Amino acid sequence: MSNRLAGKVCIITGTGGGIGRAAALAFAREGASIVGSGLQSDDAQATVEAVRAAGGTMMSLHPCDLTRPADCRTLVDLAVRSFGRIDVLFNNAAMAHFNWIEDISDEEWDRNRRQEVDLVFYLTRAAWPHLKASRGVVVNTASLTAWMSFKALGSLAHTTAKAGSSR
Repeated sequence: MSNRLAGKVCIITGTGGGIGRAAALAFAREGASIVGSGLQSDDAQATVEAVRAAGGTMMSLHPCDLTRPADCRTLVDLAVRSFGRIDVLFNNAAMAHFNWIEDISDEEWDRNRRQEVDLVFYLTRAAWPHLKASRGVVVNTASLTAWMSFKALGSLAHTTAKAGSSR
């Protein structure tokens, strides 16, 4: 690899899952120090072990509920305390919920917003002063559903949330 992220500190959320795990491994191969997070401790820890086994540097906060601003601040504090900076915030974690418009309850709508949009805002807000200082970047996982919905999938809440967090 090119080591193009050597010396960079990257927070990657959702590292217990497929995209988050792959990102952690890829960023580490490029020389970044990774601070991950996940709801499921066993899965998140497995990613830490995989990155370290491949020669990378990674730590993780798990369980970490990013719908809670306090957990977002704790994750940012871990990165800054451990590495002194944040260069990349990769907002990958989300929990999509699907239902047809006539069946979506207010509770489902609120849960979807919290687990797909609010968590991006809370963590970005917590990391923002450090990203400004490092002239860092924010990367948000997007979805084609931010621009369109599919007839065979009850995705109104997910489509709305992805459009809100993709811009």
